[in-house]
Amino acid sequence: MDYGKKAVTWKRLLPIFLCLLSILLAGCDLGNNPAPTVKKLVKAPADRQVYTVPQVGVTDITTLDPALVLSTDQTSMSAIQMIYTGLVQLDDKLQVQPQLAQSWNVSPDGLNYTFHLNKAMKFSDGTPLTSADVAYSIDRALQPATKSTVAPIYLSLIKDSDKLLGGFIPTLIDDSLITPDANTLIITIKKRAPYFLAMLTYPCSFVVEKHLIDSYKTAFTDHLTEGGSSGPFKVAQFTHGKEIDFAPNADYYGPHPQLHKVVFPFYQQSDNAYHDYQIGQVDTTGVPVSTFVTDKKRSDFHQIPQLWINYYTMNYLV
Repeated sequence: MDYGKKAVTWKRLLPIFLCLLSILLAGCDLGNNPAPTVKKLVKAPADRQVYTVPQVGVTDITTLDPALVLSTDQTSMSAIQMIYTGLVQLDDKLQVQPQLAQSWNVSPDGLNYTFHLNKAMKFSDGTPLTSADVAYSIDRALQPATKSTVAPIYLSLIKDSDKLLGGFIPTLIDDSLITPDANTLIITIKKRAPYFLAMLTYPCSFVVEKHLIDSYKTAFTDHLTEGGSSGPFKVAQFTHGKEIDFAPNADYYGPHPQLHKVVFPFYQQSDNAYHDYQIGQVDTTGVPVSTFVTDKKRSDFHQIPQLWINYYTMNYLV
């Protein structure tokens, strides 16, 4: 789908499950016939602008809190990256690009990053999204009460983050997180680190809505239909144990998605997802080993590269 020049690509929206599925069936025909010289594209009606992506091996989403999501939790990660976003993002070549921040400057000593936010941004309930919300979200992720296991890693470069995590200071706001105005955020880090911007692309830096959390505390993720989205999609409906539905966020500052709805149904068994693909209930599925030989001959069979790292750790205690 074309989101425009500053598009949030499918790799941005659904990176995890696409990386894990090296062999996919996709509900479209990409045959080898040559393209016609002139092709008229006709947009499907709204009720057909629906993309249904089965989430296999799960019965529910573990968390919709970006401060808590683990990189190994593929379903939660994919959902969170639909709903929220942060200052910067990675493009298809894994290069850092602007997102909520349209630009930034780095001080000569490499310790101060000044982010200039896009103006007139809003959450999905119409509430203004400002630099104070970005500072709050980063600070919240590092608060001991949040109990994030990822923020201490990805946000460890921020000055005094260790003091906050240790309970020695109450907040980083007005310390290493400064908001001179509604569209400017200054982050001070401990040491020069060219990779700091890349660290900010992990969801624990994504922007959440303070008043929603103030109202519902840790249960705010069950009330995202009321607001809270800073990304291109918002939660339209969430039925625990069945599926979560996303709709375009009309208040998103950037180009709006062309899809009318995205659906994540939960499948504990991959065979059930494969069956539902065969009858047209879902739009993509993994190929079972038992049917690989025949399925790879289908016109809707596609193989995609994986972004995958394997490593060994040494046990020095034995």
